[in-house]
Amino acid sequence: MREVKDIERMELAAQSMANTRALFGGAPAAFTLSSLLADAIGLKNAPQFGLKSMLSTLARENPFGTVLIAVGKIGLPEDLKIIPLSLWARESNRKELEVEDSLKYEGYLLMTPGQFAELLDKVESGILDGSYSLPVGIDRLSLLIP
Repeated sequence: MREVKDIERMELAAQSMANTRALFGGAPAAFTLSSLLADAIGLKNAPQFGLKSMLSTLARENPFGTVLIAVGKIGLPEDLKIIPLSLWARESNRKELEVEDSLKYEGYLLMTPGQFAELLDKVESGILDGSYSLPVGIDRLSLLIP
């Protein structure tokens, strides 16, 4: 969970930088270029055209903050990964859902950190009462996820 929190902090910082960059970099440039282009082709409402372009630039959203826990085919505890889903989506220029679907296709069982904490409680109880032994495969784990 410490690794999850570290990734979440990094994502918050990345989002803050992206917002700052959009506000002071891309948005004013979009306004200026669009206004100049509209003026050059003779549009009377060039500033409004530039404003629409700037707002469109600011409205573009990149994914930030989504972190998932992935359990591979071997199961717990050996095949556990922390997935910075938003980061991977940004880096691959894909939507989070596309990245998530590709991980599922590769055979990973995905869950939120909260679901994972609940799952660990259930697995611990199962180990203590003798109904589970390590490693616990994803077939059994998938039945325990809320």
